[in-house]
Amino acid sequence: MDNYRNKLKVFISSKIGSNENDQKYMLARTAAKKVLEMTGLFTVYSFETAGPSTGSAIDDYQEELKASDVCIVLIDNKDGVPEGVKKEIETINKFRIPTLYYFCEERNNQPTQLQEILQNPAGPKFSVIPSFNKFIENCTVNLVDDVLSTYKIKRSLNVQNDVSEDNNLTVQTQLMSSSFYKKEALMNSYCRAFFNNLIFDEKNEGV
Repeated sequence: MDNYRNKLKVFISSKIGSNENDQKYMLARTAAKKVLEMTGLFTVYSFETAGPSTGSAIDDYQEELKASDVCIVLIDNKDGVPEGVKKEIETINKFRIPTLYYFCEERNNQPTQLQEILQNPAGPKFSVIPSFNKFIENCTVNLVDDVLSTYKIKRSLNVQNDVSEDNNLTVQTQLMSSSFYKKEALMNSYCRAFFNNLIFDEKNEGV
């Protein structure tokens, strides 16, 4: 599954620090990166493993974020939203990067100000998780099931949304063709079915 050429680039945004409490963010990002890349569908930017740069660290990861196809934001409600993450969210909003938001309530179940902002009807649906372990368990499935399907619609230019169910088989067949495999051609429901079959059916072969 590592042979796919057109992988989605993922950026994981979270607090970065050197104290003992902040180590959980690094561990969560590292674990999520490994699991996501094991699918063969994603490349994940990691601040910790990035090489040296002639620019500043801020410029480096901001450029990586702008170039990403999708972002994952991990917040511990107890720690709140640090300034670095706020700046990344500003970039996310400016460039309309599809994003999954996770809020951990293990140490504090009071919603953050960011949660309250996202609760408006036009905001993205976010997930409240009981622990960082649950983030590691869920983020890959959530990304495959939701972002890979909705991303194609959000970034498409002139997709027709009224394709009938009768055309389902035809469109799914076209999705398998490299000549048709373009962002503006992929539909939400078809993209979800395609990737779910691609990932999960292959794993079930021979069971």
